[in-house]
Amino acid sequence: RLYSLLNTQDEQSPLAPASNNLTSLVIYTLLESLNNLGAFHWFIRVTGVTFHNRFF
Repeated sequence: RLYSLLNTQDEQSPLAPASNNLTSLVIYTLLESLNNLGAFHWFIRVTGVTFHNRFF
């Protein structure tokens, strides 16, 4: 969805497809790493709470 949105921004420019592919790749990578960090943080919080409740 984001990729197609980026891909239709500048269709008249010959460099647009390459730059849009690069931009969407960068955005995708950033979102993916943020998503992984969020999941990791949530995992740490849940296991930390479980550990705390079980042993203290």
